[in-house]
Amino acid sequence: MLFRCFKANIFSLNFEKTQYIQFINNNNMLMGRKIGCGNKTIPYISHTVFLGLTVDSTLSWRNYTDLLINKLSTACYVLRSVKKIYLTQH
Repeated sequence: MLFRCFKANIFSLNFEKTQYIQFINNNNMLMGRKIGCGNKTIPYISHTVFLGLTVDSTLSWRNYTDLLINKLSTACYVLRSVKKIYLTQH
């Protein structure tokens, strides 16, 4: 079906860049599905970055907040280091 849809609309699918994510809630279990065309399959991923936000299969903010905490910690460290250098020069 996927192949017919793409062929009818003159689309091509880049199997090297294409991935899929299955959205679930905490009550549902992840179903192991294989999506593909012919002998090529599209790999499943549990999270991805979309427009700068990390989206995971449960639509929680866990991965995004973890990444943000790491970036903010690095920024705080840089600011503390620069503050020490600035204070010693003045």
